[in-house]
Amino acid sequence: MSVTWGKKIILVLALLGAVANAQKTSYPDAPSSLEHNTWKKTLDWKFAAVHGTYFAAMMFDQHETLKGEAAGCALEQGDPVPYYAHRGDLMKKNLPFFAGITVVDMLLRKVGVPVAWMAGPAVATTKHVQGGLNWIHLCR
Repeated sequence: MSVTWGKKIILVLALLGAVANAQKTSYPDAPSSLEHNTWKKTLDWKFAAVHGTYFAAMMFDQHETLKGEAAGCALEQGDPVPYYAHRGDLMKKNLPFFAGITVVDMLLRKVGVPVAWMAGPAVATTKHVQGGLNWIHLCR
């Protein structure tokens, strides 16, 4: 039984809602963690470094994909479009995922979930670095 993207998105939103509700305190006079957590603290150098590394890995994979396809080494795996003529085609494919992961991570940081905001960029960075290295290996 395959899980569709719609079901995955609903599951992620439900989990985010559960995390947000778990962060609430039961004391009415206690200050909320959201009151003390500003966007400046949310978007600090750690956030920029993690997501900058993710973006750099995505650009590395795109560069190696275009270079490999121009050399005729192999086709991109798992895509219905067998050839990307321009970097813009790859950006249209990858940028929505980057934006989605970044927004979810900003919300996780804002809510105060300690390390969960690093999971998405870590997995995506690993996949993009692996993809770029596969192109290098195929085109030697």
